[in-house]
Amino acid sequence: MATARATARNAAASLQVQLSDTRGHGWAADEPPDKGGTDTGPMPEELLAGSLAACTALTLRLYARRKQWRLDDVTVDVRFDAATPTPEGAVEISREIALHGELDDAQRARLIEIAQRCPIHRVLTASVRIATREAPGE
Repeated sequence: MATARATARNAAASLQVQLSDTRGHGWAADEPPDKGGTDTGPMPEELLAGSLAACTALTLRLYARRKQWRLDDVTVDVRFDAATPTPEGAVEISREIALHGELDDAQRARLIEIAQRCPIHRVLTASVRIATREAPGE
């Protein structure tokens, strides 16, 4: 996986955050009104769920294309509630994958197996270390 970089900036008193990447894409994150936000973008938890859903769908599409399988459509629904850990203290993420196309049972089973190998799945199920430091001020 290539090195990914995103920058978040919150310059106003609101909770809206402007995000950008090194390739020139921009998007926003926010909180819903009941949390003090203005709901102008997805919450951080939704961005994380979206990352897993997008990575899974793309991984399956690329695999099916390489195998020349008839995967006409794939829908990935990811849900998690970071505020409700399991009794062991872990956060549980559920992922439902709908595969549409002329696929036999073995192909469907293989695609579900391949979903476990998408890069974001691997990051979320690995031990992750986050190094944090203060950047020089302006």
